[in-house]
Amino acid sequence: MASFSTKKEAELWLAAQATARSEGIRIDSGKQTYEAFLQEWLDGPASRRLHPNSVRCYATLIHSRIAPALGQIKVKELTTAALERFLHAQEPTASPATIRTLGAILRRSLRDAERLGLRGNNPALLVDGPRVPKQEVTAWGDADSRRFLIAIATEPDNALWRLLLTSGMRIGEALALRWSDLDLDSATLQIRRTLTRSRAGALVVGTSTKTPSGLRSVPLDTMTVASLRVHRQAQREASMKVRDLWEAGDLIFPDTIGRPVDSATPLRRLRRLCQELALPPITTHALRHTCASLLIAAGENPRAAAELLGHLDPSVTLTTYARAAPEQRRGAVDRLGHSLQGPEIREVV
Repeated sequence: MASFSTKKEAELWLAAQATARSEGIRIDSGKQTYEAFLQEWLDGPASRRLHPNSVRCYATLIHSRIAPALGQIKVKELTTAALERFLHAQEPTASPATIRTLGAILRRSLRDAERLGLRGNNPALLVDGPRVPKQEVTAWGDADSRRFLIAIATEPDNALWRLLLTSGMRIGEALALRWSDLDLDSATLQIRRTLTRSRAGALVVGTSTKTPSGLRSVPLDTMTVASLRVHRQAQREASMKVRDLWEAGDLIFPDTIGRPVDSATPLRRLRRLCQELALPPITTHALRHTCASLLIAAGENPRAAAELLGHLDPSVTLTTYARAAPEQRRGAVDRLGHSLQGPEIREVV
């Protein structure tokens, strides 16, 4: 039985109880373990707020790392010191990205525990965790991008690679595209959904994109339109050969019988291509970085680049995705140096 010093405290407690029940969180007078709370948190608040891929990633890390170390501690007894020890203990076996994600899980879940009245504060906010550097993503410059596009002209995945490099769309968005999203005559496509995995691991063509701003219309260049026309004809011919097995999902980039393709499959093919072409290794997501970098380097309006990539804030495009290749940095310095040379300096030089 809970007791309170004032009527106000009792009213706040009752309100928190009602909110917790409405969000699927069990109230048990402070006896709930962190592992039990995390499971209810994943099924409730996290599933409503986060992208399905994030929820699946969180569930994996909770099961493999958080639950074994912190799961049996009661939610109300978790301390900043315990959370710090846990995060520092991950350094030998976890990547920087994994450690950052673990910290995010602790902060977000305990923020909701505080909001729902399961504890009085969020100890994760005071954690002095490992200093994990943000990993730089490789992005190609003009020369490597041109070499790549020339070399893949006869590749079966030509249309997919061109689309990723010239539109900057996410691989999950590309793999969820349907032919009904595409208007080749007007050279535009509509991004309406993304490919995700369910908590059970099944591939699902979702009904939404990663963020609301991800819903967008994307213009296509003439070469990409041409490659998509060729791809559509090749797909029609391939589907006729296996007509009894073909699953009519209308996907632009399905597997050999029309089903969704896991993003790891094109990633493996891209890595093989990079090796064969002696190009710097790159990922499917890094093609998105390359698109952003080339747009910014070409002097395109940041707002236009952001809308193409599906960003609400152009600063995200500039700070996160725009990376200049070495030759672009060299060209920038040469142009700056030339602009600073007055006639009298040029004569000396």
